[in-house]
Amino acid sequence: FLQGPGTDQSAVDIIRRGVREGIDTSVCLLNYKEDGTPFWNQFFVAALRDAEGNVVNFVGVQCEVSKAVVEKHIAENKDPHTPRPPPV
Repeated sequence: FLQGPGTDQSAVDIIRRGVREGIDTSVCLLNYKEDGTPFWNQFFVAALRDAEGNVVNFVGVQCEVSKAVVEKHIAENKDPHTPRPPPV
């Protein structure tokens, strides 16, 4: 995904920490399409482990979320640094 001026770097840091520590992580962040159009993106990444529990790969899933859903969730939780809207 492409980051831009509106991308919350603390959300990106959460993703990086999850990958570094092998922890399943989900964040909602503002990303940008190739043409520069911004969109809200619910992103989930999970560590895939072998039989011994070693991280061998990661799987990531993302889906576009409407701005209205994000704003409603932020308003309800009053914490703009952890916007995690419900599944759409």
